[in-house]
Amino acid sequence: MDEEIEESPILFGIELVYITVRDVMFKLMSIIRNVARRILPPFRPRRLRALLLTSLKSSISHAGNLTVFGAIRVKIAPGSSINLGKNVILNSLWKRNTLDSHSALTIRTLSECAVISIGDDTGISSSTISAQKSILIGSRVLIGSGCLITDTDHHIVDIAPKDRRYSGLPGLEKAKEVVIEDDVFIGARTIILKGSKIGAGSVIGAGSVVAGNIPKNSIAAGNPCRVIRQLYL
Repeated sequence: MDEEIEESPILFGIELVYITVRDVMFKLMSIIRNVARRILPPFRPRRLRALLLTSLKSSISHAGNLTVFGAIRVKIAPGSSINLGKNVILNSLWKRNTLDSHSALTIRTLSECAVISIGDDTGISSSTISAQKSILIGSRVLIGSGCLITDTDHHIVDIAPKDRRYSGLPGLEKAKEVVIEDDVFIGARTIILKGSKIGAGSVIGAGSVVAGNIPKNSIAAGNPCRVIRQLYL
């Protein structure tokens, strides 16, 4: 018996070739990249992205020497502000992280009075920071990959469950400021909820859920996050 051979389909005498849109886009981007390398002068992409990040959004400011690696997503509500200190590093590249960094770093404000402030020499990898009211991050803070920091519930809780989907954000009075003081180290995949305050010099273990106050110079971890011991520095 002859072996059956699968053939490409024929439509109006034309052989169809299966190719995805993704394949086309990858090929197109490769061609554009190669052409750009030949005709454009060398530049430093991370500095260019940092420049665009601050110039395109008038409510975003930085004190100097901002460094950006990879994809950074910023969405800012009219009237709100995002303030970055000196030597801040925003990273979403895995090769720039010793553990993992697999998604864009997202910074967004949700109301006209929202403020996000990030202090000098702070580094953040592939995390999400979302403020309806106020998120204050001090200087020399390390925020690991995949963390989530927010000062709001994002949905109204005290309402009929069937109505939560379409109820929108809770009122501004429900939001509670988040404060992360200087020299804090936040492990990967940590969630920091509204009203939380982490004292200076503390270390938060990976995967923790912070929903309250952590004293300064503490090691804390867990869900909910609890102090394990004090640091004796």
